[in-house]
Amino acid sequence: MKAAKKMMVLAALVALAAIPAAAQTCGTPLQVNLIAGQSNVAGAVTVSNTSGKLVVTYSTSSGWTMSKTQLAVAASLSGIPTNASGNPIPGQFAYKSEHSPVVTSVTHEIDLDAEGFVLGQTIYIAAQSDVQNGGGSEGAWAQGTRFKETRGNWAMYFTYTIQACAWTIQPGDFRTQTQGGWGTACRGQNPGCFRDAHFAQTFPLGLEIGGPSRWRRRRRALQHRARDGADGGALGRVVRGGQGPPGPPRHLRARGAHDQCGDQREQPESARLHAP
Repeated sequence: MKAAKKMMVLAALVALAAIPAAAQTCGTPLQVNLIAGQSNVAGAVTVSNTSGKLVVTYSTSSGWTMSKTQLAVAASLSGIPTNASGNPIPGQFAYKSEHSPVVTSVTHEIDLDAEGFVLGQTIYIAAQSDVQNGGGSEGAWAQGTRFKETRGNWAMYFTYTIQACAWTIQPGDFRTQTQGGWGTACRGQNPGCFRDAHFAQTFPLGLEIGGPSRWRRRRRALQHRARDGADGGALGRVVRGGQGPPGPPRHLRARGAHDQCGDQREQPESARLHAP
């Protein structure tokens, strides 16, 4: 049991030691043409994802610029706003941008969890923009399948599959530390400062190790043996003297019942740990 508990604590410290890395693009980005006026290639729309974001980038080329983008992403085609005839309504798209002066690149980052998207899921994207090339503005759509094949306007949508990340560990992504180092108070740039700086981000809901019963059973056994005078009163001195089973490190405060015999150090094994 002690070995299992040590392994759980070690796993928690390893997780804490991981330094959050910059967002990494997962898999291979998808690129489609940005079509203006039904036939002119005005640029491209590129879609990729990180572990937590969908990234959609509009870019123009050959003298084209953009003054507006309107983007819809959905789990099904029916999730893209359309009118009664089935034609899309860009003004109702969730993600928009307007630009004055005009620009040649626009990126939208969309939270995967907020949209309910998961790895391996195929999603539907409609990407519209207003573009210019030396004259007036005209509409452009990311190339794909027309909403209305035979009737209606020429607006299009395409699909993209959320890709899993093949993580590559880079120098500096992880660090190791002795248990003594993790137990130190924060001073300067020592391990205790690293622990305090990253604990809340690594364990936003706190950290719970083990189950609630083991320390409780051991505490009760100590109390009974102390009352009975077992071991010549040595155990009684341990319990009454406030030196029961060790709790978590003093820098990881735990919420738990205090020993009924006055031990203020002992905590249940099911202790939720929080950053100072």
